[in-house]
This record gives sequence, structure tokens and C-alpha cells, in this order.
Amino acid sequence: MIEHLRHGTEWAVWLARLLVGAAVVAWMAVARRIVQTYDCDLYRSDPGFAVSGWFIPPMNLGAPYLLMADVWTASHPSRRPEAIVDRLPVPRRILVWWGLFLVSVVVGCMGLLDAVHGGSPWAPFDVRLDSVTTTCQLVSAAVLAWIVVRATGFIEWRAATSTL
Repeated sequence: MIEHLRHGTEWAVWLARLLVGAAVVAWMAVARRIVQTYDCDLYRSDPGFAVSGWFIPPMNLGAPYLLMADVWTASHPSRRPEAIVDRLPVPRRILVWWGLFLVSVVVGCMGLLDAVHGGSPWAPFDVRLDSVTTTCQLVSAAVLAWIVVRATGFIEWRAATSTL
């Protein structure tokens, strides 16, 4: 009974990850297209890259970070007109989000290898790697949610104050 519940929970978690991932990629595609129309220049990424950049290895190691950096810096209310986006500083929160996600991927791969070869707690820290992976993903998802809400607010602010 407990084993069935554990497997059901694992499937629910993977489904949630898939749905959240699809929502973020869809949001990024729209947001990146919107900020391309702003009065600034030289982005770190291309708007056509907003979807494919998430799925094509090895581009997907850096593309989401670059896309989010472009959306955040181009839409931020403090950005001056005609700014060169790729020279604007990227807030640490974006680096924290992407760094935690990459750590979760690396630790997740280590956990899979560990499970194949025994599945015991990781000796140096006496911790299960799947717990570390899940914790990194949860914190990364919380930071990502905060970034998306704030960036969406910036985009809405720019739309409301636009002189078009």
C-alpha cells in the first residue's frame, strides 16, 4: 500500500514538473517577444531562441538564464531608454534560480547513478541525493515564481506607461 502511494506521488511530482516547465517556456516565449519591441538594443538572446533554447543541448545549459536576464533587464522600470541590454547587470536572483536548477540536475544525475549502484545515503554527507535534488528544485521553483511575477509586473508597467 505504502509503495503504491510512493509511486503515485512520484508520478504526480513528475507531472507537476512537466506542467510547470511547459508554463514557464510558454511564458518565456511571450515575454521575450514583448521585450524585443522595447526601446533598447543588443539583447543576450534571440526571441526565436525562447522555446528552442530550453530543449537543445548544450544550449539549454545557458539559454534559459540568458532569456530570463533579457526579459528582466529590458522590462525593468529603472532601465533607461535606448539601453544596451547585454551590458546591463543581471540581478543575482536570476543566477540563484538557474544555479540551483543546474545543481539539482547534477545532483539528480548523481542520485540516479547512486540508485543503480546501491541507493544508500551519500557517504560524505549521509544524505539521500534525491532529497538534495528535490530541495534544490523547490527553492529554484520558488525563486523562479518570484522572478516571473515581478517580470510580468514590469512588462505590465511598461505597457501602462507606454506612449504608443
